Amino acid sequence: QLRRRERDCRAGQSLIFPTCDNGSLPATTGSLFIVGLYSARLFDFRRKHLLCGKIEGRFSLEERLKKALRDYLPLLLIAGAIILLDQYTKSIIRANLALQETWMPWAWLAPYARIVHWYNTGVAFGMFQNGNLIFSILAAIVSVAIFVIYPRIPREDRILRIATCMMLGGAVGNLIDRLTVGHVTDFISVGTFAVFNIADMSITCGVGVLILGVWLQERRERKQASAREESATMSDDGEKIH
Repeated sequence: QLRRRERDCRAGQSLIFPTCDNGSLPATTGSLFIVGLYSARLFDFRRKHLLCGKIEGRFSLEERLKKALRDYLPLLLIAGAIILLDQYTKSIIRANLALQETWMPWAWLAPYARIVHWYNTGVAFGMFQNGNLIFSILAAIVSVAIFVIYPRIPREDRILRIATCMMLGGAVGNLIDRLTVGHVTDFISVGTFAVFNIADMSITCGVGVLILGVWLQERRERKQASAREESATMSDDGEKIH
């Protein structure tokens, strides 16, 4: 059987490659055959490796994109809605009212609130004027910091998440004004208070919600600590009785 297999192999080789008298492959033909076989195997291995790498990379990229979308979706929706509303209202004011021009839907409302086209180069509510460049840089830094910090906020801490969304929306809304028109457009005037806009309201409310969330968190932690102390005291009393 071994001799028959050798004859069959030699016959098969002779059909493909010329053989020597002793049935062996010539050195050149054998070398080419070995190199070709090795190259084919190497090519097949690299092709499979690259294909698997591409598939794994594609899947991992898709998973990363899905995770990023899940993490940032609330931030993009809330902050995006604030930015759109802020920019839309400012564009209406700039298009329909001259600078310092006032509009009141009802005359009786004039002593309490009014719409007036105003601007400032400071921060919210007209504070710290003539610092447009500095506050633009600060707003950009704050926005980037919120983007980095937001995914690390626990999903259960909804108050902190909402607060950061509101602050980001307000910061970006005013930053767009600084970069496009060189100042922030304000138009809401209430009583004798400084003129402000939707972005200012969003930042202020976001800070207020943040303070409220911190206070509620501290209150909850104090209650939990007191409950643990009471439980420890009761367990100590029970051990003493026994």
